[in-house]
Amino acid sequence: TGKTLAYLLPLLCTSPGGQTGEGTGGVLIVTPTIELAVQIQREVDVLWPRQRQPLEEEEDSFGRSSLFVVGADELDNESNNNLQDGSTGMDGEEEEDTNNNSQEEEIPPGRRTLQSIGHAPLIAGTPKMLRMLYREAERIANDPNYYNGILAPAVSKEERIASAALLSNLRAIVLDEADRLLRTEAAAREATERKQRKIARRKAEEAAAAAMEEYLPPPPPAKK
Repeated sequence: TGKTLAYLLPLLCTSPGGQTGEGTGGVLIVTPTIELAVQIQREVDVLWPRQRQPLEEEEDSFGRSSLFVVGADELDNESNNNLQDGSTGMDGEEEEDTNNNSQEEEIPPGRRTLQSIGHAPLIAGTPKMLRMLYREAERIANDPNYYNGILAPAVSKEERIASAALLSNLRAIVLDEADRLLRTEAAAREATERKQRKIARRKAEEAAAAAMEEYLPPPPPAKK
């Protein structure tokens, strides 16, 4: 219907620095699903074609998109896992990859995103993923030494630069499919509240049972 182009064209045409000078995180697009964010990325790639980075020498590299989708790597991993459900064995190379993945898990997801975000002028993702990213950026920007002494690698220069850019370059926010966003957030909040009520009810029942056992005498033995 052209809805995506209706907000992308004005944002890209009014960019103060264009595709290469906008700055990291100049435009933030909030979507209800990661799949929708990936669709928007395809539209951006038509208007602002992907660009090869100086260090990207692989022949099969398609270059970096101007729109970075937070959480797209998890979507790709889920798809790969679905394709590998029928596998029955693991060779040495796969074991090595598993070991590497376990080492990467020591890095918080927000930091992994900061390391790979590059200079993308547009960022898209779900509210949950974006909150995770910006909280991590704020933590690093306020205290670069936060992770010193914690079981995680030290904060890199790229992470510090990306964190500062995310917190200072933002000029526009787009709520794509706001009705679905509101329903998604409301459903998530209701699920959290329902879980909290369930936990509180279980704790109250356990406390009541413990009190009954402490203050009530044991029942008399059954008569034969």
